[in-house]
Parts: sequence; structure tokens; C-alpha cells
Amino acid sequence: MITSVCLLNNSNYPKVFADMLGSIASDRDDVCEIGAGPGLHESLQPIRDKLGNLTGIDLSPSVLSNPWLNHSIQGDFEMAFNNGEKFNHAFAFNVVEHIENPNKFLVKLSEILHPGGTFLALTPNVRHPFCQISRIVEGLKLKHFYRNWLSRGTKEFSVNDYPAYYRLNDPYHISRLVKENKLPIDSIEAFYLPAGWNGYFPFFLKKLPDIIDFALKSIPRSELILILKIVKSKSLD
Repeated sequence: MITSVCLLNNSNYPKVFADMLGSIASDRDDVCEIGAGPGLHESLQPIRDKLGNLTGIDLSPSVLSNPWLNHSIQGDFEMAFNNGEKFNHAFAFNVVEHIENPNKFLVKLSEILHPGGTFLALTPNVRHPFCQISRIVEGLKLKHFYRNWLSRGTKEFSVNDYPAYYRLNDPYHISRLVKENKLPIDSIEAFYLPAGWNGYFPFFLKKLPDIIDFALKSIPRSELILILKIVKSKSLD
């Protein structure tokens, strides 16, 4: 099921993601952004014209005032689109790590994509220590406190306030779920990219992420960022 695994030595991962999305979408397509929030990520704004008829869905009411969308839906993706709605493509930017039930998500994704449709997701790589540290902080119920402490009252948060489950950021696990659910998925491609994560640490620990990443250089697929490309089978509707 996993047809390609690639290491991209490019730390500008938002642009890489935007270029990938822009290369598969066109202004004639129906596109869905999962976890759209209040606005389109700045890296995706230059390719907005290529995203065609753009529908955004998010649990937050902020999606209703998102100016980049043609259609806004406040709600749960897994519970929405029950009237036969179909999209040529769907994408999620730093969202799938927050999905609690990966089975339901993948089933709904396969339902809403046209045959041959593509889903692109950018997410932290579950093999990177960032995810393990994040799990520990959340498990100790310290995330909200740590988030506010890092911001130091500026309201510019480097840590989001959503629970992270890290259940949909491993292509091998996704491949197993696709097979178990017999979903009409043709291919799963994984692209790994390096990225800095010093902003998640207090000033006296800023060097620690660099030391960790240096130690991980010899370990395959250990980069911080993962881009997933999932393509639905062309032969099924």
C-alpha cells in the first residue's frame, strides 16, 4: 500500500506542501480543507486560485468568518457530508495529529473523495521525539500551563491548545487501517522533511532540539515533518 517513501532535504516545509497541493489542484476543482480555522495558512494563500471551489470545515466557529473559503461548515468532519458531497481533493495543515478516531476519519475521507482524488496532510512525524515530549506534557496535564508560560502574556502562542493524539501521522499505521477497513485507496506516499523546533523550548534549553536532531541524523524517517499523500482508487466511486 505504501508506494513511496522520500526524504526531502528542505526545511521550508510549508512551501513544499503548498507546491505539492498546487501541482495537483486546479481552479475547476472542488476542494475541502479539513480543520480550516479562521484563515488559510500564509504558505497556501499564493495558490488560492488553484484551490477552486474551496469548502472548509472546522469544529471552531471561527471557520464561519474565514474569508478564503467559498463555503464554511462548523462541525465534525467525521459526521459531516452525508448528502453525497464529493471533492476532487482534500487537505489538512497541522490537523491530523489531533484526530482522535483514525478509522472514522479515513472512512469519511474515502467517502468524500472522487475516484482518483487526493488527500494531502502535513503533520509532525510520530517517530520524532517532539511527539513523545508532547504526549508526556499532555499526559501530565501541563500543556495549557506550558503554552501560557512560553507566550509570556504576548498572546502569540507557539503551542496550540488542542489535544494531540498522534494516531494519523504514521504512514505504516495508516496503511494497516486502510487494509483492515478495505478502503478504496490506491497509494500512500510519505515525504519526510527536517524542521526547527526550538520555539517550543525555554531560552535555557534552546540548543537541546539541535542536539537531538543531530543525534537522529543516522536514523531513517526520523525528521520532524511528515507530508502524507493519499490517493483514492480511480476504479471505485
